[in-house]
Amino acid sequence: MAISFIQIAKDFFINIFAILGYKVLVWDDETNPTFTNYQMRGNFARIIEGDLGSGGNIDISGDAYISKENDIFVYGLLVKCNVKNCLNFLQQNVFILNVDGKLISFDINDDFYSIDEVSILDEKYFVEIDRFLIDKEIMKLLANSTNVEFKINGEKQTIEGYLSNKNIRRFREFYYDYLL
Repeated sequence: MAISFIQIAKDFFINIFAILGYKVLVWDDETNPTFTNYQMRGNFARIIEGDLGSGGNIDISGDAYISKENDIFVYGLLVKCNVKNCLNFLQQNVFILNVDGKLISFDINDDFYSIDEVSILDEKYFVEIDRFLIDKEIMKLLANSTNVEFKINGEKQTIEGYLSNKNIRRFREFYYDYLL
């Protein structure tokens, strides 16, 4: 059985990111010295159901961010899916978390939602990204969790997965290191 170039590239990138771990990007606004953003990148989720894409990108990531402006904090989750033939996030109940048995549901926010088309070797993939605003208590709940499952509802399919112990540990580190 031959292994495709896309699978080789995908495995390479997954292994590199697994070795390097996640990164935290920090940036300030030059025009507004009271603004700082801390964003976790590279916390790749595990999938148990759903047909994802490849196209050289990581299939799904569940990251977080904390922004501060004038001592006002904004907390959020970033969800990125790479799906062949598109997923088309639903408008309501698009993202559902089960955090240690507590269900939390999010609707899409058109201001933060985007779809980018990527073509690799004449195959089209769609990278869908949404940013869900959460409150501090949900951020703390995630950081202190032991079991996090998720569901992403799209018009064409549903994707289900979970955060591994390593994902949860990285989220906890991010929360406690960067919660201002």
